[in-house]
Amino acid sequence: MGFRIGIDAGSKTIKVVVLDGRGEIVRSVYRRHLANIKTTLSLILREMVDEGGDVSGPVAFTGSAGIALAESLGAPHIQEVVATTAAVRDAFPHADAFIELGGEDAKIVYLSDGLEQRMNATCAGGTGGFIDTMAGMLGVRSSGMNRLAWRARRIYPIASRCAVFAQTDVRPLLNAGANPQDIAASVLDAVARQTLGGLACGRPLKGTVVFLGGPLEHIPTLVERFRIRLGLTEETGIKPYQAHLFTARGAALHASEQGFRTSLSELARACEGIALSDDGLARLDPLFADARDIRAFKRRHAACRWPRVPLRQCAGPLFLGFDAGSTTVKLVLLDEDGNLVHSEYRSTRGDTFSIVSAMLAHVWDSLPDGARIARAAVTGYGEDLLRVGLGVDEGVVETLAHAQAACAMRPDASFVLDIGGQDMKALWVRDGAVVDAVLNEACSSGCGAFLEGTAYALGSTPDALADAALRATSPVDLGTKCTVFMSSRVKHAQKIGAALPDLGAGLAYSVVKNALYRIIGADRASSMGVCVMVQGGAFKSDAVTRAFELVCGREVIRPDVAHLMGAIGAALVAARRWRELRSRDGSEVLSGLADAYALRRINPVRTMTRCDGCANACLLTIVEFGPGKRSVSGNRCSRGARRAVDPQSRHAMAADVPALRPPNLAQLEQGLLSAYSNTSPDDPTAPRIGLITALAGFESLPFWHTLLVGLGFGVTVPAVLDDERQSSVALESIPSESVCYPAKQAHPQLFSLVRCGVDAVFMPRFERGRRCPVLAGYAEALRSAEDDAEALSIAGVPLLSPRLSSPYPARARWSAEERDGLIEALQGVGGRRRAIAPDKFAAAWEAAVEAQRRFERTLSDGAEAVARWLDADRRRCAALLACRPYHIDPQVLHGIDGMLTRLGFAVLTPLAIGALARIAPGHPLVVARREDAGEPRAAWSGSKRLVGLSRIVAAHPQLHAVFLRSFGCVMDAVGLEEARGVLEASGKPFAVVKIDDIVDISHVGIRLRTLAETVAIRRPAGDGVAAARTGGHPPRVCQRSASIAGAAAFDGDGRGGDQRPAVVEVLGEPFGSDEIETARRDVPADLCFTAAMLASRAIRRVRGLGDGGRPVILRLPEVCRSCMLEALPLIVGTACGCACSVEWTAAWPERAPSSRRAKGDRCRDGERPRIGIVGNALLCFEPALNGNAGAVLKSCGCEPVFADPSLLLADDVRYVAQLDRWYAEGIRDVVHLLGFGCLKGHVSVRGSLRRLARRYPGMRITVIDCDAEASDLNRENRLRLAAVAALEAAAQERA
Repeated sequence: MGFRIGIDAGSKTIKVVVLDGRGEIVRSVYRRHLANIKTTLSLILREMVDEGGDVSGPVAFTGSAGIALAESLGAPHIQEVVATTAAVRDAFPHADAFIELGGEDAKIVYLSDGLEQRMNATCAGGTGGFIDTMAGMLGVRSSGMNRLAWRARRIYPIASRCAVFAQTDVRPLLNAGANPQDIAASVLDAVARQTLGGLACGRPLKGTVVFLGGPLEHIPTLVERFRIRLGLTEETGIKPYQAHLFTARGAALHASEQGFRTSLSELARACEGIALSDDGLARLDPLFADARDIRAFKRRHAACRWPRVPLRQCAGPLFLGFDAGSTTVKLVLLDEDGNLVHSEYRSTRGDTFSIVSAMLAHVWDSLPDGARIARAAVTGYGEDLLRVGLGVDEGVVETLAHAQAACAMRPDASFVLDIGGQDMKALWVRDGAVVDAVLNEACSSGCGAFLEGTAYALGSTPDALADAALRATSPVDLGTKCTVFMSSRVKHAQKIGAALPDLGAGLAYSVVKNALYRIIGADRASSMGVCVMVQGGAFKSDAVTRAFELVCGREVIRPDVAHLMGAIGAALVAARRWRELRSRDGSEVLSGLADAYALRRINPVRTMTRCDGCANACLLTIVEFGPGKRSVSGNRCSRGARRAVDPQSRHAMAADVPALRPPNLAQLEQGLLSAYSNTSPDDPTAPRIGLITALAGFESLPFWHTLLVGLGFGVTVPAVLDDERQSSVALESIPSESVCYPAKQAHPQLFSLVRCGVDAVFMPRFERGRRCPVLAGYAEALRSAEDDAEALSIAGVPLLSPRLSSPYPARARWSAEERDGLIEALQGVGGRRRAIAPDKFAAAWEAAVEAQRRFERTLSDGAEAVARWLDADRRRCAALLACRPYHIDPQVLHGIDGMLTRLGFAVLTPLAIGALARIAPGHPLVVARREDAGEPRAAWSGSKRLVGLSRIVAAHPQLHAVFLRSFGCVMDAVGLEEARGVLEASGKPFAVVKIDDIVDISHVGIRLRTLAETVAIRRPAGDGVAAARTGGHPPRVCQRSASIAGAAAFDGDGRGGDQRPAVVEVLGEPFGSDEIETARRDVPADLCFTAAMLASRAIRRVRGLGDGGRPVILRLPEVCRSCMLEALPLIVGTACGCACSVEWTAAWPERAPSSRRAKGDRCRDGERPRIGIVGNALLCFEPALNGNAGAVLKSCGCEPVFADPSLLLADDVRYVAQLDRWYAEGIRDVVHLLGFGCLKGHVSVRGSLRRLARRYPGMRITVIDCDAEASDLNRENRLRLAAVAALEAAAQERA
């Protein structure tokens, strides 16, 4: 056998190998292509010919970028997982699994116990591209990550769900002075966790595992992190020689079976002549019509200049302002008149303190005689570090600094948008004060760091890319949802020939649309006012500024110092404070800023320690600058800082708490629940039961603990694990990488309980009804872990999950069947049956109900105490944590309650006031028991809780809300919009904090400090309730809040006043790009894909009626039950300003495709293998929403078989009735289309794959996430994997 050639064209690199007759690699090249696929491959092939001579033989392509190349050349394309599997089986026939990491793809393939091939879905987080980004933040190449990580001494907990979240954790570590070696190792550990958590999904890795791919080849430390996570040795965790070439070698092995033969030289010439099509790329309008428009734009913005005076001409007091941001540091000096006399702008390069020290030293050297720095202030992430280390006098919250600078330049400023490296801040300003603010929450998607990183990834610079974007003729639509999604679309667009200017302009559009649609809200554009100012480093780009003007439809003001405005605002605050102190004391005010001599003597010493002040066990970074000067970061509460200052005395922490600190009912609630701890049974032989306290188990702990103890069982509650231990335990058992953080807590709790030696673990299931699918049924996901008992070391410990009607046992009216089922489950614990007498159960039940009610009464009493505290001083304020009860779990809350009390807020919780209280029409706060309280009616049942809490806040002048929302919780996506409308109508600020496993919570501090500043500004001088509600100004009501009343007023039976409702058929013609754009603008962010698309279509249909305000009935099939579709009337009615209801039908339109054969008709010899397409009906039958899945499968040689629509209109999204039918018909390959953000999918689909595999032996189910923002190329690649598996199985059956 002669030579064989394999070409792996991946998302970032091209690998070419030549195999000899024995299958050994005799020649190879590995090179980054910078998305210039054709040219790079042609150069590689010509270099191979020049260096080693020409060879010919069969050729096969593989990799995501190789699809288009293979099609253009008429060459075979081998799906990359199939190619890699072939290479691994050839080299390591004893291997049980392999892990392969590429530039955008991650794969886990199980080789033993049944072949199972898995790829990452829509998200490229945690792959090679992510490592490149992290390496750039650390100022090294990807290979340099290995040199850094080898010298690491500790691992920081870094969020592993998402690449953007991980970046959000890494930047503050850099700014706090953490060791780069430790950060590098922590990043690699996060990659390992992301891969295992995102792909294992309930099936653990065991036996011999092979590690492949470029990142694992070039970063040996990453291999070691995987071995540590999986408990492997070098013998069982194999990293082979040339691990990055295995996929190309697999393609070459397949090449001998194909008919395409050529030589290296001929292939090089053919590559040069390829014309790749850009079909399918959505395009946008150009930023400018012509060069004249560009010149006019530049002239207009060049006229907006901050006044300047040369530093050499200055004398007297000067005021220094720092903005220590996430990626850059800004320094400015202002004179007494506010003139800018000096400025500097530098990248932090991973060492904020050293960079700032160098900038300050330059200031001291440049200061002329007679000038002095009278006072200094700092804002940004590095505030605490610089105040301690350099003696900066003032700390300023970022929102205040940016508003001060904007109003100094334009006193009539009404709205300020700042986009920095990691943050976005939208500020509504009135009379020079911030009256409302919206910040990006946990996610830094679409910020300046993304623009910078993408520019370099495209082989350009931020300035050059921005300049090129101005000349774009057809910008590419790159989406708005997520930085990782955008990056994938950028690579896809460039692979098929999109020009650099069009990519640059598309990026600019994406950034501003992300800010407008997902942060500000498109419906609030009209509330910006007449004077809109943009700030931040991102707006240094003319392209970004112009895109914002086009999307908003208005001209904006961009100062020439847009990137310095935070530092200017800080300097202005320093000047104001200096004047206040001088006028008050009548003497000269001296600054504490380190002078040139002191600056040279500063030698910061960094240490790490684990705080033992509370159960969170935070990992603290301590930077010492000298005696008594110590900066502490990484702590989620003030205990960490005090503990670091006085490590000898734990009692000193309690003594340091001010006696007059505001009451904290979150702390009270946590303390009450902590009393229900491990309890030994009176009978030593009685079994012990472990209680899962995640989700509904948190608030009902008093009931279940008391019930089990009353029945004679021992009870064990989960140990609180610190971040590092929690992330390393039970990671592989989590069935969905995108399930909410509170639900993920159940997995480490399960393993914690099992390791304590319990005889059973208890977590009930609940009737679905209109409840969150995750809360109601997450016990099913834990059963997936139980199914893998041997691998996960929980054999013999059953999970008790009786089905109950309500998660609120003390208030539920359970049926006799439910009680009997509970008794039956408990009687078999411990290996032998223990009868539970009815009277004993009744007595234990009554005691449990009383314990739960006593717990709730205590919290209600606490709410009354807060009311008295507020009444004692009308200037006091309380913050209601408007959230789900389980968010108060200290493992989930992240110390937010402590932040609020330090800002002067009393803290209320939902259990203390949400369902236990009502507010009298005026002041004071009146607390009532549940039995006396009436629950406010909401337009959608899912909003009832949040709207009820927001109405309580709106009715009381001293009460404010902080909404806590789990990342990925689509149930709250709509409810928060309605709650926002209630608060805005009352003139109250709207503050939201997203909860996830993100470790750094600096963004939370900024958000809460902004809330405190806003409340202080709005605080009334008098006692009037009306003034308190609006802060002396008329309330700002946006379109969404104004139309909620109209949407809610429609009673749903078709009667809307005297007008006859219009009936709108939602489905009809195929979906297209118009629906996607409408969803971005008018549908609440983070709604599941299915509901978002239906809402978007309905909005467009209703607006097309041209009869504003007329009641509307939406008619459409019930494609999903008891979930987000029930919110359609609210979403559509709010967007269109009309009353709206839905008429559900039980039939799908006739145009649904069908390929079903008669029952029992199996695939005959020579026929195409059939692949079933199942999922939500909308996704199955709308090609624009599923990436033309049917056409892709058909192009691969398979026959798509679409599900029976009548079997898809069900609440169980596994669709077992359809799978039963297909299995009987002989269909063994299924593609399950799952809408991105589908809550039921977290539990029912990914969590049930192994169970379904046992139910349908031999059936291969591939789950593919569908989302408009995801790359079509990535989705096609996964469909090809399913097709290849079906083709191979069909070939084996014929053989």
